[in-house]
Amino acid sequence: DAYAWSGPARLASVATAVALALLLLGFFSPLGRGGLIGAGATAVVAAVWEAVAAVESDPARLGAVMAVFSVVLLGMLPRLALMASGLTALDDRRSGGASVSRHDVADALAATHRGLALATVVTAVSATAAGWLLTLAARPTVWTVLLPSLVAVVLLSRARAFPLVAEVVALFSAAAVLLVRLVMLWMDQASGGAGPVVVLGVAALLPLLVLSVEPPEHVRVRLRRTADLVESIGMVGLFPLAIGVFGVYGQLLDKF
Repeated sequence: DAYAWSGPARLASVATAVALALLLLGFFSPLGRGGLIGAGATAVVAAVWEAVAAVESDPARLGAVMAVFSVVLLGMLPRLALMASGLTALDDRRSGGASVSRHDVADALAATHRGLALATVVTAVSATAAGWLLTLAARPTVWTVLLPSLVAVVLLSRARAFPLVAEVVALFSAAAVLLVRLVMLWMDQASGGAGPVVVLGVAALLPLLVLSVEPPEHVRVRLRRTADLVESIGMVGLFPLAIGVFGVYGQLLDKF
């Protein structure tokens, strides 16, 4: 780096460039309001990263906060995209008895999908970066390993709620990057052993198994319920794990 820019400065420059590009595409291309939604998501996520980085310089703690933020934001994206595209306002108008043209609904729906896809990619990148920072802790702990693992699980589960291929691919890719990073960390800490290789092999075979097996309807219902339960537990578990990254539990044990 010829200019010796700090991490926050690099993030600000990249986020500004991406947001401006999406903003211009939103105004001057068929992307329309979808580009504006993507630009807004980029600006908000980057602003939160900058704010947290300004008060917390430790990579693991920064990653813990941003991992929780990214996953929570991911769950809110569909509703936020509906509101930002104007589809919610059109629905309210129609519920109030006003006439709504089919063209306006189609435009708002297209903007929702485009904006949601862009915002999902931005949030997935944020979650991946946060999980990666957790693995950069000087001394890995159970908290800095479990939290990115749980983030990967929640990302995989959340992918079921998104309708477009781009969104699913972004979330699956984010989870895969975190999984590979955790396996690399495992290989660095472990002295030999086939465990990491086995985990990677199983992870690579799971998608093939899902695509090749067509379970009965009642089995799929049970699997969906199990996935919903796992996702709910994962969301709740993010917060105590993030607190653990800050060493709060150790401090409490020392006091009592």
